[in-house]
Amino acid sequence: MKALYTFENDPDRYIPRYRVYGTTVSETILGKKRFVHIYYFPGRIAAEQDAFFGNMNFWGKDLTKIRQTQADADLCISPCMKTFFTIRYSEENSGNGKEQKRTIESWCRNNGEMSHELRLTGYSALITTEETDAETALTTYRRLAFGGRLNAASKAFLGDSSLRSDYRNRPKEKGFIIFLGMIIRQSIYLTLQQEAEKTKTAVPLPEVAEAIDELEKISVVRYANGRYSQRTPLTRVQKQILSAFGLDHSAVTGKIKALAERLTSCAAEARKSPKKATSVNDTCSI
Repeated sequence: MKALYTFENDPDRYIPRYRVYGTTVSETILGKKRFVHIYYFPGRIAAEQDAFFGNMNFWGKDLTKIRQTQADADLCISPCMKTFFTIRYSEENSGNGKEQKRTIESWCRNNGEMSHELRLTGYSALITTEETDAETALTTYRRLAFGGRLNAASKAFLGDSSLRSDYRNRPKEKGFIIFLGMIIRQSIYLTLQQEAEKTKTAVPLPEVAEAIDELEKISVVRYANGRYSQRTPLTRVQKQILSAFGLDHSAVTGKIKALAERLTSCAAEARKSPKKATSVNDTCSI
């Protein structure tokens, strides 16, 4: 495609939210005008090339086995083997003398096809019927894909893979909780996406799971002097996440301080009256 190798290092084509370069070209596909959005993911190149060479080694072992066993090549060789390997065959007549059996005589790697495949690592494409830019197309696709993954993973989401239950744990109620969990997860995802579109920061906001992990790090801890205090100050990412949900980081810090003082007071009362006091953990997540 004519757009390849023309936008990969263009700063104007970089999409910070997804760490990807993107461009859009119009093409005629099946007699109709379509918009092809091409993306270049620099971070994927190493993984995709490792996977490709892993497949090459796997196919090479298969070709060696086929040659050693003198198996019928037409029945054992896959299209990928024919593409990335140059194979020499030998033919021999079968027992009835009518059919020809082809076996592998030798093989070697097709470096030309391999080089062409390696040059395509890191690239992806989307095709749309409506004219739009590359970032909008990718954002729309990821939103749809996220909802699809949630529906596909509903069997494992929040323990739905095991529906064994009794009168105290009915599948109907459990399915309803899963449904609510999927709605909350999607709401968090859309909120983070809207914040990223609004702020346009150079460093993208984390995904849902990463955002939850970041918020779980906000905690208070008891020190040697018996006082509770916030473990670490709020990080830049944590402040961005809180801001996405309309929470001011200074107000959150104030609430954490108030909670730490309350825990310190409870711990002091526990030391004075151990029989009446309830247990207080050394660490408390917010």
